[in-house]
Amino acid sequence: MSIKKLVSYNSKNDLFSGFEDFEDNSIVNLKSIKYCDQALVVMIKGLTTPWKQVIGYFFSSGPVKGYRLKQIVARTITKLKEIGLIPKVVVCDQGTNNLCMRNLFGVTETKPYIHFEGEKIYFFHDSPHLIKSVRNNFKKYNFSIDEEVYSWQDLVTFYNLDKNKTLRLAPKLKNIHMELPPFSPMRVCLATQTLSHTVSSGILTLVALNKLRSKATYTAKFISFFDSLFDIFNSITYNEPKLLRRPLTKDSCHWEFLKNADKFLNNLKIHNKSGKQPPCIKGWRENINALKFLYEELNTEYSIEFLLTRRLTQDCIENVFSIIRAKGGNNTTPDATKFQSAIRMLMCNNLLTPSEEGNCEMDACQFLTKLNELKTIRLQVNSFNTWDNTIENDEDMYNNILDVHLSSTNINSILMDPHNTSAVAYVTGWACSKLEHPECIKQLATKNKSNTAVFNPCTTFIEMKEYENSDLLYPYDSTIDFCKRMTCLFKENIQKMLLESKTN
Repeated sequence: MSIKKLVSYNSKNDLFSGFEDFEDNSIVNLKSIKYCDQALVVMIKGLTTPWKQVIGYFFSSGPVKGYRLKQIVARTITKLKEIGLIPKVVVCDQGTNNLCMRNLFGVTETKPYIHFEGEKIYFFHDSPHLIKSVRNNFKKYNFSIDEEVYSWQDLVTFYNLDKNKTLRLAPKLKNIHMELPPFSPMRVCLATQTLSHTVSSGILTLVALNKLRSKATYTAKFISFFDSLFDIFNSITYNEPKLLRRPLTKDSCHWEFLKNADKFLNNLKIHNKSGKQPPCIKGWRENINALKFLYEELNTEYSIEFLLTRRLTQDCIENVFSIIRAKGGNNTTPDATKFQSAIRMLMCNNLLTPSEEGNCEMDACQFLTKLNELKTIRLQVNSFNTWDNTIENDEDMYNNILDVHLSSTNINSILMDPHNTSAVAYVTGWACSKLEHPECIKQLATKNKSNTAVFNPCTTFIEMKEYENSDLLYPYDSTIDFCKRMTCLFKENIQKMLLESKTN
């Protein structure tokens, strides 16, 4: 973490803060003193139980050198074994100093582990950093395998076709995803929202509707592949609807995908000047091999049946950094003294939680040491019914009311293009799934696509989005038509309502 260069004096301890410090008495004379601008934090966390704890930190001038990282990791492993813990995994990003540290330990792609003091220690690259690197390279260069070319331009074309629609196929995609202004490439959420199942399904939908070139299906395949690969390294709960986001087990479907993924990554070519694969692609292959070896040992030696792979990321330490930056307000670059104060409190207390708009997802771990739980207050919000109870449930009356209000929208509804209609159909199916009465759902939608029609372009996006056990609903034509009219009615009146509210 970057910190501010500032020297301060602690009169109580008679110490200066703000200089490089590795606690090894390496300062021989005053000329060798360096001002620190980086803080290195060492954290441990449980592989099978949700706990985490900061155990140390160091100040450095610039990134910590690889040989020092090796010393710190070795010392940490020794300390953990002394207190009875079993160290198994080292996680770091692909910084040059971290790669140097791995090389000094003798870690390779085919042998992503070391033997140290009787333990087999596995090395993983942080998967959120890998997915960001893939997105960054994909934006700059095309990828290909044989005749299949995967192009960022297909993604841009899809976004331009989708961005101005009333209901969008990929509503999370914004200009920031396409342009990546300064600092945005560091945000994990932008990468995962770009390389997502929703975007892949949207591209396939527009190809099916002849809005995109047929070769864009290759790009959709590329996006879907990395979405699935990241899902495997991001499992945190047991009941995920997407099978690949469920925990690893001995006979789960993950292993077949990882086997094919290794071949896919090995054959993947990048269209840059050198033609060499970027480090992130090699990093994914190393992670796949490390995951295979790690799970095999956990299962055979420790009888661990499942593994939640989000525990193999740096999310926990990134969340710690976000909390430190929040101490004392928006303190994005604290000096050494403020950093020490914040992290010491954090090592003992769990008083703050990361921002919901932070760069990392919740890591589902608790600190080992914390103060009493803060008192929480729950507010009860009473809902009320806006319908007049005196209105009778008469079908003709409701139809007459709708005809009066929707007569001006019928033409727009009929002329709605397939792109918009596909999005309306998907939202309609989602809305039907939220109904509590099964009989109502049966009248409006079905889980069986064959019950709707031989071919219905309206449900193309639902078909593309569907995966095993997804439970997506296919709404009937009459249901889609009703929601199309509702959408047109809303679009016609919302601007008028907003203008009236501002006027009043």
